[in-house]
Amino acid sequence: MVRHTSGLNIVEVKKKIGLQNGAKIAVIGGGPAGSFFAIRAFELAKQHGRDISIDIFEGKNFNCAGPAGCNHCGGIVAESLIEMLSTEGITLPSDVVRRGIKSYTLHLEQGSTEIEAPFNEQRIVSMFRGIGPKGCIPKNHKSFDDYLME
Repeated sequence: MVRHTSGLNIVEVKKKIGLQNGAKIAVIGGGPAGSFFAIRAFELAKQHGRDISIDIFEGKNFNCAGPAGCNHCGGIVAESLIEMLSTEGITLPSDVVRRGIKSYTLHLEQGSTEIEAPFNEQRIVSMFRGIGPKGCIPKNHKSFDDYLME
């Protein structure tokens, strides 16, 4: 239930909840959503002449092989996302983005299915979301999540 406790208009509300110089923000979760929020918050603060600090709290160590560094999420994204990030100044290096692919196979208990790039995408892109399975020796690759948190 939303309660309106004052007669403030939207401009007054924005002034009351605006971040002040020196504000501190805590972000819970360092995956793409948390990292992109932090990046955007810094951009907006800079545009408004505010100096803020942001701490990202993440329980996973994306530099660890196996379950400790795994977020249990596949690393398949639309190529247009990579292009969009690039226009925003976030250029993903080749040790994060592995390659463009036309399809991939999703394996489940019920069976497997091939998933192709959507009709409006030329390709989909595979990337590392963690370092790899337990026991692997990571070579020349970096986690997407870890890269964003840098």
